[in-house]
Amino acid sequence: MAERSVAETKKYELKIITPMFLAGADGETPELRPSSFKGCMRYWWRAAVAVADIKDLHRREAELFGSSAEGSGRSPVTIKLEGRLEPGEYRPLPHSDNKQFTLNGFKPGQTFELILSARKNLELYADILELSLILGGVGKRSRRGFGSVVDVSRDFRNRAELIDHILAKLQAVTGSREFRRMKDDRREFIITRDDGVEGRDGNKYPWIKEIFIGQELAQWKMLVERIGQASHDHNDPSLGSAGPRMASPVYVSAVMLGGKIAPVVTTLNPVFPERYPVRNSDSDMTKQESFKGAL
Repeated sequence: MAERSVAETKKYELKIITPMFLAGADGETPELRPSSFKGCMRYWWRAAVAVADIKDLHRREAELFGSSAEGSGRSPVTIKLEGRLEPGEYRPLPHSDNKQFTLNGFKPGQTFELILSARKNLELYADILELSLILGGVGKRSRRGFGSVVDVSRDFRNRAELIDHILAKLQAVTGSREFRRMKDDRREFIITRDDGVEGRDGNKYPWIKEIFIGQELAQWKMLVERIGQASHDHNDPSLGSAGPRMASPVYVSAVMLGGKIAPVVTTLNPVFPERYPVRNSDSDMTKQESFKGAL
């Protein structure tokens, strides 16, 4: 009988910085769910690697994270969460005077422990996790700044330092250097992909096209209100829709930066459903650009 490999572990102390609407089986009671964090890792790994061949993408994903498909087997990586967190009620649409409803979530400012274990490639999984925590969140409204957590051991002093860190993680996760930093007339700290990947537009899944750091604010409430107001002011199918259903291709998470809180704005390759009211053209993307400009 072959000897089973021993898992290595890495521990993180994580801090919630915006309300986390992460619920258990009833969909309402706040509950820390390892599957949500692992799902976040899967999502951002796919978005980062942008494999042109979908079958190859699925094969590589199954090797890293496991799959129910025959022959794929269990994932070599597991996540365990430890900590007692206090819940609270928060408005998922804080900018709106008309929509005052609340959701149960975990209060910002609390910490918990995440234990990452893997039978192999622990450092790769750690890079994927650390990238995912910066670019994404967990739970409801995570594309609009909620559910953001940070690694308390990381202290980014300025945007340049944060951009350098994101760039290094992207290169570690993908094994390539197709990401580069640049600036334009409005923004100085941006990460984009080399133009050669534009041929991947036919891929039917979202991959990272651009990342930039928005304006720092003093409090998380100010940040989620700004994001919500920008969503309202620039509401458009290019930013997602409920009918037909399409998730927004612009993902806004939150990080701590120099003692303040800042949005990390990631633009993904849009995957429009059939007969969707917008296509991928410059004229269709005006509202999307205006939304990003407001951040």
